[in-house]
Amino acid sequence: MKNNRAAFTLIELLVTVLIISILAGIALPQYFKAVEKSRAADALTTLKAVERAINTYILTNGTPTNVFDNLDITISGTQLAPNKIQGNNFTFDIRNINAGGRENTFEIVATRNDATANTVRHYYIYRHYLGGFQCTAMSAAAKVVCEGITGKQLDAPNHPSGYYYYGM
Repeated sequence: MKNNRAAFTLIELLVTVLIISILAGIALPQYFKAVEKSRAADALTTLKAVERAINTYILTNGTPTNVFDNLDITISGTQLAPNKIQGNNFTFDIRNINAGGRENTFEIVATRNDATANTVRHYYIYRHYLGGFQCTAMSAAAKVVCEGITGKQLDAPNHPSGYYYYGM
């Protein structure tokens, strides 16, 4: 008597599970990199908006400010100090107003909030007097994010070892 049941064998099921596991192992790290790059791009957009707001403030008042409330911009998050706002993924900080005797200069820093939790430690600095953004990576995972956003590594011989610098 013939058995005409349509069913999968145990080997077929194991092979299917193995293939799905391999695909997931390849896809998940790429997914997490893409998510981190989008978060970093969002931070970069916010940094540029803060830079424009500070430049507008300079045109109106003649000098930069490090107080977010003085700027014509709204950043969602919790204000930790007059110059510091903590968002979902990054904390934004305005510092070094007129540093080193340079007039109308400032830095805007975005630091990753859960840097130690996911080992992707990086932050972005805008230096007005240098005229560009710089991404500083402190881990291999952060290097991938910085490379994806800026595209080029900077030579920074006077900075601490283990840090990688990327600029635009």
